[in-house]
Amino acid sequence: MAFRVRELVAGARGMRERCLAGDSADNPATLYAAVRNGPYRKGFTTEILGGFHGDLHSLGQYIQDGRRNLMETILHVQSSGSALTVPALADGADGLGYLYEKAVAVSGLMLEVNPFDQPGVETYKREMFRLLGKPE
Repeated sequence: MAFRVRELVAGARGMRERCLAGDSADNPATLYAAVRNGPYRKGFTTEILGGFHGDLHSLGQYIQDGRRNLMETILHVQSSGSALTVPALADGADGLGYLYEKAVAVSGLMLEVNPFDQPGVETYKREMFRLLGKPE
């Protein structure tokens, strides 16, 4: 599969500009993170993003009968009277990917967690260096 890198970057840049413009009430990443924060604090710790065919009932059964720790983001497209295909990267633009990455960072900050720190990785690296006899 080939990606059109310029279009991916342009799509991400467009979402970045939307996220930086105005105040947080108009920022899609901040709004999405804020909406997710309430359910997370109530124990809904696993998020699923879904846009599913109506016949895919096994996932519905999992959501209905499984552990009650899911929060769902369902994409709903109203019928236009004709078939609609939404490719993974619409026209190669990755604004949605940028939105989710930004929302993850904002969510971490809302939970008072540094979203850019990886203490487990650093601990692992120190231990590996020790075992390998290498200086840090």
